[in-house]
Amino acid sequence: MDSGVNRPEQADGWVLVQPGLFTYPVPKDGIPALMANQCRTCSSVFFPKRAVCPTCFTQGELVDRTISGRGTVYTSSIVHIPSPTGIRPPYACGYVDMPIEGNAGKARIFALFTGTDPAGISCGKRVDLAIGEIRKDDQGRSVIGYVFRPAGGE
Repeated sequence: MDSGVNRPEQADGWVLVQPGLFTYPVPKDGIPALMANQCRTCSSVFFPKRAVCPTCFTQGELVDRTISGRGTVYTSSIVHIPSPTGIRPPYACGYVDMPIEGNAGKARIFALFTGTDPAGISCGKRVDLAIGEIRKDDQGRSVIGYVFRPAGGE
């Protein structure tokens, strides 16, 4: 019987939404990071990581970058229908502009928002990257992914 121990997609009883999207377990400093790429040819930064640059289609000239910390909501919406992946409504989602490590520019990240007031997540609000439950799987286990919460625990 497979206990799930030492499988990369499952850790500490949590199931990762997709391995390689973010640092897990969260580092000791408590700051999670998303795993991104930057193209050496055109300087585009993108998340999630890819094998080919989606801007100039260069292959093999990609540098690993991390995205962490605080960002700014570019746009958001409250969704009132279930997602095909099992996220129960209502939930807030949108895009967040995040700085890239090493002053490599910024990336616009599709995001789920968490907090006590999803309607309070609006354009221009500051949000912090976090790792948290996004849904339950078919076996009732918590599926974790990256989410954004109001900055400073607001």
